Amino acid sequence: MVGNSARGWAWMLLALVSASKFAWCDSTPLRERFRAELTVHGPVNFVAGRIGNEIAYCVQGDVVREGKRIAAVDVVDAHGKLLRTITEPGPTGTSQAGAYLHCIDYKRGPMVLFSWVPDKDGVPGGADLVRVRDGEVVARIANTTRFGNNNSIIADIDGDGKTDALYADQQSLSLCSVPELAQRWRIDTGINFCWSLPALVDVTGDGR
Repeated sequence: MVGNSARGWAWMLLALVSASKFAWCDSTPLRERFRAELTVHGPVNFVAGRIGNEIAYCVQGDVVREGKRIAAVDVVDAHGKLLRTITEPGPTGTSQAGAYLHCIDYKRGPMVLFSWVPDKDGVPGGADLVRVRDGEVVARIANTTRFGNNNSIIADIDGDGKTDALYADQQSLSLCSVPELAQRWRIDTGINFCWSLPALVDVTGDGR
């Protein structure tokens, strides 16, 4: 819930993503606020965050450049204007969007962590941590497998007061610092699983 009307109704914002368009609507009744033309095709995920005092939306998908498919993220402002497109061709020059996109509100400015998959078997994929304001790549994570992260946990995992990224690919689980993405430890599970969905819970019941 993000606000109330004069009649005291609460309005809920809904994002609608189609093949090449991004629409932002409110409900009761459903009414379109804006429509943005996207650069990415086949959007697979989106997140919302802030650049200063302005809301921005990041939409993950693929773009075609010179006949090559490349994983990308479109950054759209609160009025539906496309600010920039962030791309990651990977080591083979062609790639596809992974299934993971995460917004991180950091003191150096909002960032997104997104995964990508090379368009070639046997080549490891990865994830990029990118500053939304200017598209600068802050750091990268290298997978041990081609297909990588479908979900990560961004939290203070070890209780030292610093933000961590718990990142999974198909055969390993790593704890990385933010924003450097320096690997602090890695567990090689040896299980070739498809959907990597790590969970964070209080296993011992000590409140941590």
